Amino acid sequence: MKHAERMLKKLNDLMVMNNTIEKIYLEVAHELVVAEQKAFLKRRAYKRRQFVAALKLEIIKIGGAPVALEKSSSEFWMKFKTLLIYSKDDGLLDEIFNLKAICVKKYNEALSEINMPLSTCKLLLKQVDVIQNEMGNMKRQAEFIS
Repeated sequence: MKHAERMLKKLNDLMVMNNTIEKIYLEVAHELVVAEQKAFLKRRAYKRRQFVAALKLEIIKIGGAPVALEKSSSEFWMKFKTLLIYSKDDGLLDEIFNLKAICVKKYNEALSEINMPLSTCKLLLKQVDVIQNEMGNMKRQAEFIS
């Protein structure tokens, strides 16, 4: 596989991942009773949607075609969705934290591609920073509560 194709595949994978996460956040928010948790997940979903729009533009600028969200997401995402819906309220933040850690790993894998355009690198790094800041906030909140 050519380098450019591999890079576009990783970017499209990130786009699909973020689309899936957005949908999961919205579905889980719909199932929750606690208003603060609903609002939290809806804000996260909105941020993911904004990132996906920006990433689509980057993929097009590079010369690729953004892929559509597949109806059958990976088994992992389905398991994660089930965990979120049926986990206890205190476990919800733990699951979201774990998801964010997996996302950071995926972003770092994409960032390891050589010859990625600077604007794309900046976009991915900005998203990694946002996710890591959220993770830090979640850790601080958990330490404060306990």
